[in-house]
Amino acid sequence: MTVPAKSTRKTATARPKHLNTQTRSTEVRSSGAEAKTKPRGVAAGRVVQKPAAKRINTLQPGIIRGALKIAEGFYVIESKFDNQFAELPKISSSKVRGVLEKYRSHQQEAPVENAENQKFMRNLKAQATLSRMKHVDDGTLIKSSELWKRLGVSRQAGSKAINEFRIFSIDGPGGVNLCPAFFADPEYDRATLEVVSKELGAIPGPSKWQFFTTPKVSLKGKTPLEAIKRGQINEVISAAVGFKER
Repeated sequence: MTVPAKSTRKTATARPKHLNTQTRSTEVRSSGAEAKTKPRGVAAGRVVQKPAAKRINTLQPGIIRGALKIAEGFYVIESKFDNQFAELPKISSSKVRGVLEKYRSHQQEAPVENAENQKFMRNLKAQATLSRMKHVDDGTLIKSSELWKRLGVSRQAGSKAINEFRIFSIDGPGGVNLCPAFFADPEYDRATLEVVSKELGAIPGPSKWQFFTTPKVSLKGKTPLEAIKRGQINEVISAAVGFKER
């Protein structure tokens, strides 16, 4: 009697249905047709997430001195530290120029809303006009053409002196250019006056006039004109430097 050989094949044991279920997130294939439709950021056997964009956390009150809105979506921000915005994308210079031009045009066309401000500016202008008329009457301010005549220089030479800040002018009534008569006064050294005026730089003419004619503590209560007459050149120049940097 022949006994059949015992089979060594193992009988598969049935698994519960819920253990055979695999989720798509853990079984992503990387070959065949499925690989072609594989979403971005997915690698074979695992899901790879793209790194999140680095957040810019610089706009914090602690490092911002102030901000000015110049257009929709555009702000000028003053920062306490220079390196806080190094990671921000750059804006083209042409776009910045365009935005600034629009802002400037808007500011020029925008009406002044505060009536008190308008009144104050009118009064200030009226006072300045009266003060200059008084100086015209007493001869301390003269027309630029008269100054050139007294100095014996051409209009072109006078204009050059103004452009180089050696002489200054003030807007008078009716748009007439007025200049200090002391530039042609023989009591003062003209070269010294021009050196001091040039040291004051491009500050407005009325401010230069105020400097020359107002007593200074640093000059022991004398005006720069009086100090120049006394030969205190270095002291006056030092006072001019301080006045310009105020």
